[in-house]
Amino acid sequence: MHLHHKHGQGKEHGHDLLRYEKEKRGKEIKEIEERLKQKLPLNELSEFPTIRDVHNFCLKNNLYSMSEGVVEFSPPEKLKHLVQKWTMVKDIHQYNPGIGSEIFLDGIVNLNKKHYKLHNLTVDNILACQGATGGIVSALAWIKEKGKSQIGLFTPFYTFHLQMVQQIFGIDTDKYCRFIPFKQTRKPNKSETFQEFPNFELELDSLEENYLKKGLLDCVIFTNPGNPTTIVYPKQQVEDLIKLCAKYNCFVILDECYIDFIWKKKNDSNLIDPVDVNDELVMDCLDSPIGNPEILNLKNLIVCRTFSKMLGCQAWRLGYLIAHPNHTKEIVKCLEPLYICAPYLQHAMGEFLLNNLNEYKQHLKEFGRLLRENYDTLKEPLCKCCHLEPIKPHGTMYGLFVHHKDKDIDAIKEGLKRGVGIATGCSFFKPGEENIESHLVRVNFAIDREKAIKIAKLLVDEQKAQ
Repeated sequence: MHLHHKHGQGKEHGHDLLRYEKEKRGKEIKEIEERLKQKLPLNELSEFPTIRDVHNFCLKNNLYSMSEGVVEFSPPEKLKHLVQKWTMVKDIHQYNPGIGSEIFLDGIVNLNKKHYKLHNLTVDNILACQGATGGIVSALAWIKEKGKSQIGLFTPFYTFHLQMVQQIFGIDTDKYCRFIPFKQTRKPNKSETFQEFPNFELELDSLEENYLKKGLLDCVIFTNPGNPTTIVYPKQQVEDLIKLCAKYNCFVILDECYIDFIWKKKNDSNLIDPVDVNDELVMDCLDSPIGNPEILNLKNLIVCRTFSKMLGCQAWRLGYLIAHPNHTKEIVKCLEPLYICAPYLQHAMGEFLLNNLNEYKQHLKEFGRLLRENYDTLKEPLCKCCHLEPIKPHGTMYGLFVHHKDKDIDAIKEGLKRGVGIATGCSFFKPGEENIESHLVRVNFAIDREKAIKIAKLLVDEQKAQ
């Protein structure tokens, strides 16, 4: 009876929260509509605002933000109940082993074997981390300990990857960073269509001739699926990158933050055609090169993943690193002074991954449906109202768009005037670089469904009023 009473209280509390969120959302919409009637202080933004600058501007001025990579999709109910259970366990809030608790490591191995079909991994390959960020920063600290310092970022790159490098090696980017362009990363001519610009292809011959042979790289950070590019690179191409880097004793840190966000045609194992918009699409997971024993034994690959995006638990700061067992034993010694250990929530996550993979897959299916619906709802209003052209995404939760303004900031301001904040493309390029105008903007589609519909209506109404 006592347990039933507590459960009833939880349901009541849940209904109260839903009512609160609905009332909050209605108030937010009215505030935005009223705010657009006033003049926005756009001069407060710098010429090259960061993703967070735009997001904070939206918060300050009561505007919608689709700039930062915030996931507005709650974790699975079963997982949240497990958090409640583990929170009450005696001694659970004490320090955990730096490498991760036994139940978490076992859960990660089970996830990789049964969901990703990676049967060559053991607990010795796994290191619990504070999100993918904790894994990357710890790996960079370990690489620095080994006397290496030349880090390559494929441009455009995820903004915080540069900041992670700067935290470990220093802010002198010319000394420590190599900004490696993808093929045809350039401005579009106004006559070009989104199918022609840009393609973000890896150029391994150029990488070898211009960087590796010259001893200019000790490590590269590569994101697949790509953020902000939204491109999914085939397994063979990524394996070729890893093998090439191993030839020159260069590490590869592979950020697989969006491993479960791959767009595929229904009943088709191949990646979607980037300009094919009519097929029914489903979300699937990436075929990671870490599953190839030959690649793992090269000992130059470090894979970092997180549950922040996949399960919508960004505030939990929970992820994991995969590497050769010799490396995980050494990297944990760099992780512990920085992070001590992963949060106690790893116990709930471990049990969930051991016993509830069906719920995990169902969550991804529902999240994928939300992303697809939001993309379909918002693409046309964004393009018409903000004068953008879409680059069809292969994966992630973002959309990348081309604009034809002279400056990126002009495209951002155009969106803000219509009540929507989006990420400026120049955020993903080398800071201070001449002619940095990227002619790109990135939009986050992992937002609440009701909010997406309201934003679309807002943009359509603005378009009609023009």
